[in-house]
Amino acid sequence: MLQKPPIFYKGEGLLRDKEGPNNRPRQVLKAIGIGSSIGAEFAVAVYLGFAVGRYGDSKLGTDPWLMLIGVILGVVSGFFGVYYLVSTFFREETEEEVPPESPQDR
Repeated sequence: MLQKPPIFYKGEGLLRDKEGPNNRPRQVLKAIGIGSSIGAEFAVAVYLGFAVGRYGDSKLGTDPWLMLIGVILGVVSGFFGVYYLVSTFFREETEEEVPPESPQDR
C-alpha cells in the first residue's frame, strides 16, 4: 500500500495543526514573514518620504528642507504601518488560541 506524502495533507507533516508536534516550522515561517514584512514596510515608507522630499526640493529650490520633512514623515508613517502590521499579527494569534464555544457549553 502506498503512503501519502505528509506535506500535502492537512493534519500531517508540515501542515499539521497547532496541537501537533510539527507546529514549530509553521511558527518559524510566520516569524520570518512578519520580520521581513516589518523591515520592508519601514524601508519603503522612509524611502518614499525621502524621494518625494528630494523631488520637491529640486522643483522648488528649498534644499534640504522638504527632504528632511519627507524623511520625518516617512519614519512616522513607517512606525504607524509597522504598528498596524504587528497589532494585526498578534490579534490573529490570540484569536487562534481562543477555542470556539460549542452549543453544549451554554
